[in-house]
Amino acid sequence: MVESPLSRLSPSGRNHSRMAWMLPPLLLLFGFCQEPASGSLEVKNARMPVPVHSRTAAVYLEIMNSRADSLELVSLSSDISDSAEIHETVEEQGMIRMKSLDSLRILPGELTMKPGGLHIMLKDLHSMPAAGDEIGLTLHFRNEPDLQIQVRVVPAAELL
Repeated sequence: MVESPLSRLSPSGRNHSRMAWMLPPLLLLFGFCQEPASGSLEVKNARMPVPVHSRTAAVYLEIMNSRADSLELVSLSSDISDSAEIHETVEEQGMIRMKSLDSLRILPGELTMKPGGLHIMLKDLHSMPAAGDEIGLTLHFRNEPDLQIQVRVVPAAELL
């Protein structure tokens, strides 16, 4: 059977084999142009007890992830310290200690950082903030924009 050049034409008379090369790039384009996950990320009740020395200070906060997917907090920075780390309080062999985390996965819902659990540790403070002051803290996420927040400095008794 001999194929006629007309047999490759669609009923509309167009040659679809010529347009087939456009399909893979279009699929890639539409795959990368998806809208970001709906929902939002909210940080509330961010507070830091008045530091007792200039080496370290803890920050506690609540994160509400109302998105459908999880986020990954990969690092932090503060305007009053050389470094900031995510810490988890753990018990190992009957001893309580703090463990530094490389990143923190934030699932949909609420995550609470509190004394005796997850918290942020600021190291090598540049200044000693007093009760009532506010400090700047930036949360850096993988594949998401940074989130800048203000942390209220409170007396330690206010955390109990």
